[in-house]
Amino acid sequence: MRFHRFFKGEFFAFSKSEFRGFIVLLLILAGLTGIRYHQIKDVGRIGMQVSPLPESLVVRMESLQKAGRNPPIEEKVPFRGEEGKVDPNTAGYVALRNAGLSKRAANNLMKYREKGGRFTVAEDLSRIYGISEEDIRRLKSNFDFPEVEWSTPVQSSLPEESIELIELNAADTNALKNLTGIGSVLASRIIRYRSLIGGFYDLEQLNEVYGLTDSLVRTLAPALKIDTLLLRKMDLNRVTFKELQSHPYINAYQARSILKFRELSKGKINCKQLIDNYIIDSDIYRKLVHYLK
Repeated sequence: MRFHRFFKGEFFAFSKSEFRGFIVLLLILAGLTGIRYHQIKDVGRIGMQVSPLPESLVVRMESLQKAGRNPPIEEKVPFRGEEGKVDPNTAGYVALRNAGLSKRAANNLMKYREKGGRFTVAEDLSRIYGISEEDIRRLKSNFDFPEVEWSTPVQSSLPEESIELIELNAADTNALKNLTGIGSVLASRIIRYRSLIGGFYDLEQLNEVYGLTDSLVRTLAPALKIDTLLLRKMDLNRVTFKELQSHPYINAYQARSILKFRELSKGKINCKQLIDNYIIDSDIYRKLVHYLK
């Protein structure tokens, strides 16, 4: 009775209904506390439950582990080494995939071979769309490249005197695509670079075209000729900064220096004066002299 008066009148002045609600609330809180306690106890005893892997996946993983292989990866498949090194000139799709090439790279390589392309060194793989420089460094030990005798003449059904050489400074993309190992992409790059430098004066300049390796250039050489009269030359005494700076052999600093030297000279200048006044070095001079007048 005294406890009831403590809650009901003397201190808190609860009504009868409020007192009953207060008791119910205490019971609910006590029940929730007990439930929480048992949940924590159960988690501590059994830990976290993880759903088991499907039985089919477990069997597949065990079989791969017994065979000493990892599960297949979609794009970059590790070299399995089951058949030794692969010759990219003759290997089929499966062998190329086993050597580590992606699906796209393997398909592109086979299309390139169908057009007459060949591989003699690892760097030749850079001509294939989908094979990066990193891929070449990672996978080159998986490939075997045959020795090629460059002195061996190319077999042709036509008499030697009837073979028409392609003039490099006048050829269009269609003419260049007739060359072994040259497709639409490389043909476009050759013409784009030819336009930038003003034409080719030496076949070795083809090595400056992105995607053309030294071995491919040597393969192309017997089918090409160069007419240096077709070179586009710049007049040092009239050329603008934009024209100079856009040439692959001249950077922006050298272009400004040439124009400043021309301004200070108050007369006609020539290419020899540029090297004498340390505006360009001897290596650049040997290349640039073909394009200046």
